[in-house]
Amino acid sequence: RSAYVREAGRFKTTEEIVSDPSQNQEVIQGAIDAAPSAHLPQIVAKMVLEVTVSSSMLLEGYIV
Repeated sequence: RSAYVREAGRFKTTEEIVSDPSQNQEVIQGAIDAAPSAHLPQIVAKMVLEVTVSSSMLLEGYIV
């Protein structure tokens, strides 16, 4: 994941491009919706993806 984030940071040149709350929420909701099929509690999927998205944004912002 971190390699993808570093690559994304190469072409995301502004904070607005790095931060897209609606897209982030869509990704998180997708994980929540898919969690039951993986026998994963939805709250766990939500928390993991929120931390992952937040961390990725911090790294992308640092690279930009």
